[in-house]
Parts: sequence; structure tokens; C-alpha cells
Amino acid sequence: MASVGGKDVRPADIRGRALRALGKRSTYGVDVDVAKYLGVSKGKSTDSLTKLGIGRRELFSSASYVQADEAVLQTFVAESLRSLGVTMMPLHEALGRIGRYYWGLIDVDEDKYTALAELSGQGVYIKIPRDVHVKAPIYTCFVISTAGIAQPVHNLVVVEDGAELNLVTACSSSAAGLHVGVTELYVGAGAKVTYTMIHNWAEGTHSRPRTGARLADGSRLDMYYVNLNPGASLQTMPTVEIGARSSFYSASVLLASGSSSLDVGTSAMVSGEGGRAEIISKIIARDTSDVVSRTEILARAPGTRGHTECSGLMLSDDASIRTIPALESRSPTAELSHEAAIGRVDEEAISYLMARGLSEDEAIALLVRGFAIIELGELPLPVEKSLRSALRALAIKATG
Repeated sequence: MASVGGKDVRPADIRGRALRALGKRSTYGVDVDVAKYLGVSKGKSTDSLTKLGIGRRELFSSASYVQADEAVLQTFVAESLRSLGVTMMPLHEALGRIGRYYWGLIDVDEDKYTALAELSGQGVYIKIPRDVHVKAPIYTCFVISTAGIAQPVHNLVVVEDGAELNLVTACSSSAAGLHVGVTELYVGAGAKVTYTMIHNWAEGTHSRPRTGARLADGSRLDMYYVNLNPGASLQTMPTVEIGARSSFYSASVLLASGSSSLDVGTSAMVSGEGGRAEIISKIIARDTSDVVSRTEILARAPGTRGHTECSGLMLSDDASIRTIPALESRSPTAELSHEAAIGRVDEEAISYLMARGLSEDEAIALLVRGFAIIELGELPLPVEKSLRSALRALAIKATG
């Protein structure tokens, strides 16, 4: 898959490094034996996408890529976008044109999961040319429909100088498996990107997103992440490099339920003067779930600003949440701050709502829904509707 005209176009030794890393454990999270997920025959169902609010109208609004198990079911780009030079294609078909971007933000041998993504040869390449503004959302959808499979993908997104992209990634499974999603995102000077992820994993599914982003000077990246069901385990730690006068905002809301194990977080390195980073994380834990939430901001330049906020809501005596905020500055003019809080639903608030006619369950559900609210920036209406719908569904699942 990684050749053009029979000639291998990958950088030297990429495949060799991946092969050598297949047994390398991740620094964080539950270890998964990837070998037991290989060699299983695949299916092609995309039924679980409807649970995420993604239907035919959305998939054919501007551009979309749909993969079920290992089968690419759809690669669509509207003619109006094609005429502007917008590119979307399977990654292995683009290897001859992406050069320095390939594994430029994430090490292929970071762990067994990144290695697996390289060896699979699957994923999507998206390019938005210089000064092209794509207002309508572009969708990438990955579905697991066959029990016991691995779905490792490597996605590469390049948004050139002055361009704009609204990217929505919807991931879901109707059967337990292993999903590995490596995403490298390059945001050019003066460019603007919103990146929305909505995930819903079946019981028993292990999910290993691996995300790296680089913001050139004067750019902006807003990242939203809603996970309705974590499956058996989730481990992710996106890393973002922020250039001069650039801004990064991250907001995530995750539900931990059953006996799931989550080790999640975000790391932002502000390396350009006047850069900004804000990381907001909300965790709801019920049943016997276990959550570790890590956030860090590293200030490397003068005049930088950073803030992290992690909130945990406990809905069970047997669940656990641990927050690990970290701030590091190498500039006397940087300003960094963090807040962290873990607690239960306010009993006085429950009593107040019950006194006004709500049942106890209705009062708790309303308060959980309020907890899950996050600030949404300027988003296309379909994306805003999808996010709000996902947050409502998460609150219902949390108290159901």
C-alpha cells in the first residue's frame, strides 16, 4: 500500500521502526495485547454512525470519508471544493506528495499502537489549500462492526496558510474491538481550524487515539472531544505545539462507566511569543470506573498565557478520578494557571429542584447536564447541533 509505481515512497526505515516497536507498551494506560485482534475477517456496517447524529445529509454536504473496519466505503468531495483544490483521499494513495508531513508530529515507534497504524497502511489525507475557507464541516468516520478486530488508522491533515477547516471525526463501534486513531494536524500561519471528535465505543472496546498538532504563527485551533461511552479502556494524550500569537482551546467531556479505565489528557507547548493555550476537561465517573486526567502547559516564550481546568463529577462510591495538572515556565513573563475540582452532585441543589416538582432522578439528570456544558466557539450550525446532541446523550447515559 505504501508505494507508487512499485517504488516505496516512505521515509527511510519507517516500516522497520514500526516493526521493532510492535511490542512497546504505552507510557500511560492499560496495556492491550494487539496480537489477538489481528487476522479477524471484517464487515462493512455503518449503522452505529446514526447514534452520533451523522446521517446521509451530513456525509454529502461538503466532503466525507467513511471507513468500516478496514473497508473504505466512501471518499466524497463536493465539486465546489474540488475546484478550489481541496484534497481528500486514502493516505496510502497520497504518500508520494506529503513528504515532510509524514510522521512529522508523532513518532512512528512511540508505542505499539502508532506502529500498528503505520503497518496497516490505512487512514485519510486531507489538504486545504492556501487562503481557502471551508465553512461547511468535513467528516471523517471510522466504525468497528466486527467483533474482535483491530482498526488502526493514520490520518494526516494539512491546512495551509490563511485557510480554514471545520473537521468532524465520528468514531463508533457496534462490537468490541481495538481502535487506534493516529492524527497529525498541521495548521498554517493565519489559518483557523475547529476539530470536533464524537466517540461512542461498545462495551469491551479499547480505544487508543494518538494526536499531534502544530500551529504556525498567528493561527488558531479549537478542539472539542465528547466521548459517550469509553468501552473497556481509553488512553489518549494529544500534544500541541503553539507558535507566536497563536491560540489553542481544548474542551473535552468524557463519561466513564462500568469497569472502564481512562487515562486521558492534553499537553500544550507554547513555543512562540504571545501564544495562548486553554485546556478544559470534564469527567463524569460512575459504577466502578477509574479515571486519570492529565493536563499540562509548557511555556517556552515571552508573553505566553495558559490555563487548565479539570472538573470531576462522582456518581458512584466505587468510581475514582485522579487529576494531574502540570505547569512549566521558562519565561519570566509567562502567565500560567490551573484549577482542579472533584465532587458529587450538590445535595442542596437536588433538594431545591425537588421542592419545585422534579423527582430526585430528574433533578440529578438536570444537574449532570448542566455540569457537562462547555463553551462552544463559532461553529457551523450542523457541528454545534451534533455537539449539543452528544452532550445531552452523555448526560442521559450518565444518569440512566
